[in-house]
Amino acid sequence: MEKYKVFGSTPKGDITFFEFKFTKREIVLAIVLFLVFLVCVSMCILFVSSNKSYMNNGCHTVGCVEAGAYLYKNINWTTEPCDDFYSFACDRWIERNPIEGRSVTETVKGKVSRYNRYRLYRILMKPPKHGLSSEKKLKDLFSSCVNDYERIKRKGAPFVTKVLSKIGWTVFGTFSSARWDLTKALKVAHVDFWTKAVFDVRVGQDLDNKTKRIIKVDLSGLGMYYGYYLRNESQNVRDAYKAYMRTVAQLLVRDNNMTLNDATKQRIETFVKDVFEFEKGLANITANTQPSDNPHDRDNRVSLSDLNKKAGAVDWVNFFTYMFAQAGVNSNTKIVLLEKEFVYLVSDYVQTLGANKDRILNNYLVWRLAQTYAQDLSWEYVHANREFYVAVSGRAEFLGTWRFCFYLVSDKMKDALSAMFVRDHFADESKPKVHEMVGYLKTALSSRLQQVTWMDDATRKVAKDKLSSVVDKLGYPDFMMDDAQLDDIYRDLVIDRKTYFQNILNIAKFEKSYWNRRLMQGENRDEWRMATYDIAAQLYNPWNELMVPAGMLQFPLFDKKLPMYMNFGSMGSILAHELINAVDEVGGYYKKDGTIFDWWTNATNQNYLTARKCVTDFYHNKTAGPYLILGRKYSILINGARYARFGVAESGGIRQAYYAYKSWEETNGEEKLPADLHLTKDQAFFVSYAQTNCFVRRDYYSYYYAVRGRVPEDIRTNGALAQLDEFQKAFKCPANSKMNAKKKCNLF
Repeated sequence: MEKYKVFGSTPKGDITFFEFKFTKREIVLAIVLFLVFLVCVSMCILFVSSNKSYMNNGCHTVGCVEAGAYLYKNINWTTEPCDDFYSFACDRWIERNPIEGRSVTETVKGKVSRYNRYRLYRILMKPPKHGLSSEKKLKDLFSSCVNDYERIKRKGAPFVTKVLSKIGWTVFGTFSSARWDLTKALKVAHVDFWTKAVFDVRVGQDLDNKTKRIIKVDLSGLGMYYGYYLRNESQNVRDAYKAYMRTVAQLLVRDNNMTLNDATKQRIETFVKDVFEFEKGLANITANTQPSDNPHDRDNRVSLSDLNKKAGAVDWVNFFTYMFAQAGVNSNTKIVLLEKEFVYLVSDYVQTLGANKDRILNNYLVWRLAQTYAQDLSWEYVHANREFYVAVSGRAEFLGTWRFCFYLVSDKMKDALSAMFVRDHFADESKPKVHEMVGYLKTALSSRLQQVTWMDDATRKVAKDKLSSVVDKLGYPDFMMDDAQLDDIYRDLVIDRKTYFQNILNIAKFEKSYWNRRLMQGENRDEWRMATYDIAAQLYNPWNELMVPAGMLQFPLFDKKLPMYMNFGSMGSILAHELINAVDEVGGYYKKDGTIFDWWTNATNQNYLTARKCVTDFYHNKTAGPYLILGRKYSILINGARYARFGVAESGGIRQAYYAYKSWEETNGEEKLPADLHLTKDQAFFVSYAQTNCFVRRDYYSYYYAVRGRVPEDIRTNGALAQLDEFQKAFKCPANSKMNAKKKCNLF
């Protein structure tokens, strides 16, 4: 109060409180500040309360939140899920994954495959680090392949000097009909240079005794799909194929230091005509013959000496004793003819070629060799191959040298590359999750078999036994971590970092030796039929094994940290699809206690085919497209009969994965959903399945894809889910909606 004495009095309107005076303005300001404080406190309480609700009601682990975000951002929330579920689940993914540059397609699986491929590329470009001879050979082969300078410098000379010199050629004037012998020429083409001509030879499991391997002969020998030779609408492809042959022949003439004069040009035209007409004859036989009935049956096998009598155009004893000398093959050796009718008719066809038979066959075999090795030569040969590829596929795209070389080493040294993948990149932490899932899937499918009405009790009993004995192989085989075993696989392979074409020829010798070893040693259960970096599971029926390679465990909606409704929806549906193949085996054989038998009874066979007709009819009137091609729209009719078996496994796989998850949930308790996902767990399960199938393609490639009999992912996804009551219940789809099929085909 002392400070105001200078004025002689206290100011009017002030308030005195405990000897302190405050103006009205100060009082109002204090009240306002107090009210603001109360509001802030209330907001903090609400925030903490809501955060506790979020923490309690939603999953908040990093994996769960990220997976929820992945589902959410790919969904088109403006689309009605009961009208077009594929669009609902995938439209935003399609928007976020445009096809770039000259690419023609993008898929979820393709992105994972590309990711794995780039990781392997980085491995191949690094110096060897594991001290393995197999690793050094692998990387030296890749290095020699990507060395464009050496290939451009040598042009076609390596092929001319190392290959054509062994067989002669009419165009070079080195062919002599007097010295020509078809069997000898086939030995050069097939065995010395590992090229398929007229037929295909491989060593595979003997289904009569699954511990052994047997020689199998199949149809082959064409430079393109057999339909292109015969269909009226494929004239542009035929013209491109002939142009390809003509270009390669001209390049070989140049690289043989010959002049391309009129006489040589005429011989080239004869060469093109001979090859095309002969292959057209093979295409006709291919189109009008059927696979052998039960080719592995003992009564249907044929000895090499008997084959000489029935298909005498080739001396089969001479050919196979040369090919499998190490394995002790002789005239009494019996082989499996997978296409017996084809082999016999081709032999007859060769005998009818007339006076120019030897010339025609020489030109044909030279082309089979040239087409096989064209991409191993200089850029001009590669470009000629590319021009033909563009005409066939419509894809004006070149893989590039490194991709070509990657696919080469992947094909020729698969085990070595697979081992590098798991040694450098793969962790075993996801394997227990897959083992757990497979166990629940087997149980769910076994339980479902009890309700399958088309399967009689005898077949059902064997089906359950077969299902329970399925072995799941996950990640990689043990031998890939054993240095000695891995190196032993490639002990006979010689690779030089600087001589690419010679490396390719050395691989042919190695593969001959490898096939001999396979035939002698019999079946090896440690062997994997897949690469570890593959992205597709496979049920191998002869061994009753489910293989899930390490590369597949990179799927965006599969991880040990994710909720199981997502894991079962994405990965589980795929695995269940394959497990169904173990019991959906009409005409299949099963071995138990040393006895092989057709384990489906006649009644089950008939009932199944009747029930499967429902699936055939469901897809029968569906069309892929329309696709805009050169200003016109085309739609491709789905072949329901061809797709039926796959469609059965697709819808059945989703259902079994769904019930497997429900069983898992009963045992392990309910899981939480990511906050604000706006889906139930059942709905998230079905979205997870659908989002493994998201894709986008250019129209011309979609047309090419569909015309070859492939069913697009949108039709597969919607078709499978429309069959499932479980899906309609989850999304409350009314009876008249497109995603609620009027007639359900519930085979599994």
